[in-house]
Parts: sequence; structure tokens; C-alpha cells
Amino acid sequence: MQATSVEVVDLFTGTRYRIWEPRGRWAKGCRLDENGLAAAETAVLRSIDAGIDLLLLNRFGRAESKGRGLITCFSEASVQGVPILTAVREPFDMAWAEFHGGLAASLPMEAEAAIAWSLGAGYMALSSPASSHPTTSMPATLPAI
Repeated sequence: MQATSVEVVDLFTGTRYRIWEPRGRWAKGCRLDENGLAAAETAVLRSIDAGIDLLLLNRFGRAESKGRGLITCFSEASVQGVPILTAVREPFDMAWAEFHGGLAASLPMEAEAAIAWSLGAGYMALSSPASSHPTTSMPATLPAI
């Protein structure tokens, strides 16, 4: 079964940003909607600047591995010391490793592991100001399916 829509949801406001183009049932290739993604990026960056405790992004994928997509959000969260929870699959794991530079933790694909990591990472981010410890974001990686 293939998804018919992919959205980014701002959990502060409930606003939904459609990031897939509705190109029809038989469309092939990437359906990423660059305009929708740009709108979502603005909202995510606004949330990071507002002081969120955790950034949860669906995946670090093709667009991010090429320096596009939501890479600015990943980068800004890292700079500000905001923990990041995301999923990564092959072949994008190499670009992910290059991005995080050894700071990420790989987690089993289990809700309990993600919750435990999130609680611990959130504590680290709150107890260490980003200005003095810019690497406190420690992104976590869940295997993508």
C-alpha cells in the first residue's frame, strides 16, 4: 500500500503542510512538493526558534542527503542544541552519518526506545545551554521501513 498524502504537522498549532504533490494514482518518481516543503520548513524553523524541547522529523531522506528538503531544520536544531528524532534508511544512511559526525545514537524500532531516548535527550538539552555545548542535540536514528 502506498501513501496518498504526506504532511508535516506543526504540533504547536495543528497546521498541516502537504509535502506531496497529488499527481495521480499511476505517477512514478518523486512526488515531493517543494512549495509545501518550503512552507513546512518555515514553520519548523519558527518552532525551533521558539524553544522546542525535541524535534521529531519523519525522516532524513533523499532531499536532505542532497542538501535540500528539511536539512536547514536539522542543522538549526543541532546548532541550538535541540534533540532530533528521525528515521533513516539506506542509501541515505551514509549522508546521515556525514551530517551528524558521530553524534547520533541508533535505536531499535520500538516506541519504548524512542520515548526513553527522547526523555533522556530532552533532559540533556534542558540542562546544557546550546551556546556552551552545541553538540548536545545528539540526534537519534530509527530504521525506516
